[in-house]
Amino acid sequence: MKVTPLLWSLYLDYDEAMKVYEDEKNKFEYTGTDYGMDLYARTSIDQVRYKDGTVLTLDRTMGGIAGGGEKQDKENGVMIIRNSFPQLVDVDNLQAVHFGNIDQWLEVRE
Repeated sequence: MKVTPLLWSLYLDYDEAMKVYEDEKNKFEYTGTDYGMDLYARTSIDQVRYKDGTVLTLDRTMGGIAGGGEKQDKENGVMIIRNSFPQLVDVDNLQAVHFGNIDQWLEVRE
């Protein structure tokens, strides 16, 4: 994962990401336009935790500063999911980010 004060990019192994996608697709019951398999939607960061323990909840209703999306680079075996934070994030003091859709923290390494 790469994090800047405005943007974040999550680099996934393409084959592993597609395996998750196919597993979800096989388990999911289609209910209209929502296929339930959008990796971009599943990797939404809703909170950041700073080194001093402060947790900042991001206001996702504000939208981001710049566009995001999903890029599949099959040739290099990478799927890149990127988005912007709805507000500036102090990356120098960042300890972890939280993915709300899967309720998991990802620790930031320097």
